[in-house]
Amino acid sequence: MTQAEVVGDFITRNMLSQIESGAAMPSVKTLSYLAGVLGLSPDQLIAPEPVLDDAYRVLCEAKAAFRAGKYADVPTEESRFPASVEDELYALSARACLCLAEADAEKDGAPNDVTALIRRAIDHASKGLYANEALRSEAILLLTAQTARLSEYYQALAEE
Repeated sequence: MTQAEVVGDFITRNMLSQIESGAAMPSVKTLSYLAGVLGLSPDQLIAPEPVLDDAYRVLCEAKAAFRAGKYADVPTEESRFPASVEDELYALSARACLCLAEADAEKDGAPNDVTALIRRAIDHASKGLYANEALRSEAILLLTAQTARLSEYYQALAEE
């Protein structure tokens, strides 16, 4: 079909050319008209929403878990970090590990578990594009406090 046959009396050929090149966005009415002329449904002229690739999906799920305060659902193992979003996941993981360690330390959680979370927070806060020295320092302070708690605990055991 020629442009003149497609546009008829509804739109101009210039407008059709702009729509084809992406310089103009057709209204729903124009889209319906063009679909009818071409023998298509309007849905066939609309590009589908892009499917999220796996890496972006992992990042979106991690961000949603973090926002909801579900820190244990944020990936913290580097082996689970897709390369294309690892910088963002290091940052989220560092903060999530620190939040989990703080919560466990307040509840007198298992010392080894708390210490492992703090060490992972320190490690991840030091990596990637969003390396965060302030978060790393915060984790080191928590590790120092955890060490003091453990020292007091073992000293009390030794005195018994």
